[in-house]
Amino acid sequence: MRLPKGTSYRFLSTKQATLDSVLGELASEGFSGYLRLTVEGKKGIEDGYLLIKDGEVVGAEFQGDESLFSAAAYKKIREESAREGIMDIYRFSDFQIQLSIEENGETLLSVPEKKEAVDAREEKAKAPAEEKAVKEPAGTVAEERPAGPPQVEEPAPSEPAQAAAEPERSVEKDIMEKRKERMELLKKFGLKEPEDDFVEAILQSFKLPTEKEINRTSKELKRELLQRLRDRMKLEELDLYISSSKTEDSVGFDIDVYIKPFNKELEEKIRSTVEDTMKEKLNFPYEKGLTINEAS
Repeated sequence: MRLPKGTSYRFLSTKQATLDSVLGELASEGFSGYLRLTVEGKKGIEDGYLLIKDGEVVGAEFQGDESLFSAAAYKKIREESAREGIMDIYRFSDFQIQLSIEENGETLLSVPEKKEAVDAREEKAKAPAEEKAVKEPAGTVAEERPAGPPQVEEPAPSEPAQAAAEPERSVEKDIMEKRKERMELLKKFGLKEPEDDFVEAILQSFKLPTEKEINRTSKELKRELLQRLRDRMKLEELDLYISSSKTEDSVGFDIDVYIKPFNKELEEKIRSTVEDTMKEKLNFPYEKGLTINEAS
């Protein structure tokens, strides 16, 4: 998944809690962010990502021996969560979750799939209660026992006494121990904390338009340039072609202009017009290649 780092929210092993119990807690909190499940598979480390909005799993991706998306990924992640592994959870702002949904369309679950996932968790949660109900059939009368001597309640210890009985434990010590446990688990699975430059690269990618938006922008840019060139200079012939490409940190536009007549003065005017128009119309990082030729 293409995800910003978010804010670290929780980190625990699959021995500490099940995936279903964690998702249940996140649902009750209306949590938005993502859960990354890392387990040791048969052929190496496997990663599963669950995108969560307002407590509901809305997207899934699994990377292991195979790459799976959407419902297939969600099913695989639930199966693999039975292995020994870790769950790393990050919280998103409203802006971050919306961007993540837009950037990971192939991972999104449909409405029936999301409802099926919720129903499965609810069924699992109800199972122990139903089991208990079967063991205790209705109509059973509790056996009456003879009354024993009256129970004398001991007075509850005062707050100072309770405080003295409980071992002192500083907040700082808790934080240090949890961080140590986190680092040990990360080391075991060969994982590293997201680095600043990696995070910055991910965030930069959110600033760039999608391929569809780039194609639309290219058409609009061509129309605008043709209009401005015709308005600003007298040309017998004018034609213009734009091709685009997308890299990790910018969008490239190669612009070929064909004019008649052709001279240095017109060439300079065209260059400045193209530069001014792109600065005005494009609100994302871009690179420009411009060639001006004489129309045949």
